[in-house]
Amino acid sequence: MLRDKMRKHLESNWKGVRKETRQKELDRLRWYLVEGLDDLVLAANTLPAEEQNEIFTEDRISALVSALLTASEKRRIQFKNKESKNAMVDREFQIAAMFMQKGTSKCLDRVKEPYVERMWHDATGLMMILNFVATEGKQRGASVDVSEVKRGEWREKVPPLLPIRAQK
Repeated sequence: MLRDKMRKHLESNWKGVRKETRQKELDRLRWYLVEGLDDLVLAANTLPAEEQNEIFTEDRISALVSALLTASEKRRIQFKNKESKNAMVDREFQIAAMFMQKGTSKCLDRVKEPYVERMWHDATGLMMILNFVATEGKQRGASVDVSEVKRGEWREKVPPLLPIRAQK
């Protein structure tokens, strides 16, 4: 994805790159990475399962997720100001909340009787609380994406949850 020159810039933390050209290089890097993410989405949506199993391994995905969720801890001294650090920490928590919601929803698709009602209720309640805490109340509620079959089964068995509100 990245050319050797761009990879070296990243690995050296942009040492040796003139200030006049740094912004241009950063803009180019941003474009490469956004294109790369779009390409990964396309591959995940279209490649055969055998190919995906070789590419999207647990180790590779785990390394990416860890990097996304712990970047602020690894780069503590590199922040120019408190606002930029806070923005990065907020982004990490928002990404973590999104992973939690999507991961929990996927796992709930495998829940079988007699645990469906209890697991759905507990998971949804926990997701709502963690989402509220992780995003400091900026995102309300939690959504659960499940198959239509499961959704129909759960609508019949599980009463809707009451919204959780922050104490004043």
